[in-house]
Amino acid sequence: MKSQALILALCLTLVSLEYTSAVQVVNSNGFTLSYELNEDWTGATWKMTATTVTGWLGVGFGSRSMANTDIIYGMVDGGVAEAFDSKATGRSRPTQDAVSNISAVTGSISGGVMSISFDRLFDTGDSEDFVIPLNSSMDIIYAYGDTAY
Repeated sequence: MKSQALILALCLTLVSLEYTSAVQVVNSNGFTLSYELNEDWTGATWKMTATTVTGWLGVGFGSRSMANTDIIYGMVDGGVAEAFDSKATGRSRPTQDAVSNISAVTGSISGGVMSISFDRLFDTGDSEDFVIPLNSSMDIIYAYGDTAY
């Protein structure tokens, strides 16, 4: 990722995810991440927000670094949201997975804040995706930048 981009690879260990309704799991340095469970608790709608209007947002599941990490990143350009199911091999742009296991991507920019939402199962059955654990902790990394991706 570009060196001039604001990169926050803050690693958080989540304490026993409480799978009830909507939960905010990150609120740090202008970035938020929250989720809302689907009806059968097999997945969630995830929402990322950050104070940027021209850049990108990203979240990684199950790791304290970018190496071999399941990452979802996205942007909103011209009112159109895009998000990508990907895997990072190090501190560089992640490579898109052969099969995307995210859906229902939406996004907007309002008041200097970009928001991107997507649906993802906790266990996608894809070897390139991290299995998000139920009732246990996991590491999350996130980043966002003001430059075009």
